[in-house]
Amino acid sequence: MRERMWFGAVAMLAASLAIGGCCGGSKSSGSGESSDESAAGAAKAKVGEPFKAPGSDFTVTVLNAAVTDAIGDTKPNGAGEKFVIVYYKLKNTGKEPSSALLAFDEKLQDKSGAKYETSTDGALALALAEPESSKGTLDKLPVGAEIPQVAVYAVPGDKAKGELEAVFSELISLGTPKSVSVAVTPTEKKFGGGRAPAGSAAKPAGSK
Repeated sequence: MRERMWFGAVAMLAASLAIGGCCGGSKSSGSGESSDESAAGAAKAKVGEPFKAPGSDFTVTVLNAAVTDAIGDTKPNGAGEKFVIVYYKLKNTGKEPSSALLAFDEKLQDKSGAKYETSTDGALALALAEPESSKGTLDKLPVGAEIPQVAVYAVPGDKAKGELEAVFSELISLGTPKSVSVAVTPTEKKFGGGRAPAGSAAKPAGSK
């Protein structure tokens, strides 16, 4: 959901948050489930291993994850937080063209079990810093088509390193949502600052 259509997608997504609670802010959600409940319908996949996103016609392949203090000039709102970025591929393996917008839920879980929703601020910043990292999904994706996608989370600094789990689950479920989690270990990544003013150009070293 990037490039020219990306901001429209973000607006649509934000409007859907109040309904689906999919990707609101960057707050962690308390785990009120028992261990038996949280394990029901849960599956695991590995980085690079395609799997069916529960409740959707799409196959997901998690590629890698990165952690950073800021994306361009954008920093997480919470003190001491870092952005964690999960890169993945999304493929329509259904029988007809379908939109991936709100097709499933995606969260990040730390070792304590706390879950984090996607950060709209982080996603907007990444759309400018890495416009090719994610492709638009407003239109229906043709059968067999595959596009790059990202999910950005704001996570407390002490939780953002080491092994985390990217969790993909059913957006709507009458019982405990089915889910697939992928263990990822984010690597440090640096992003440049804001864009240079229009008309400006970098000068060669030593020039005046």
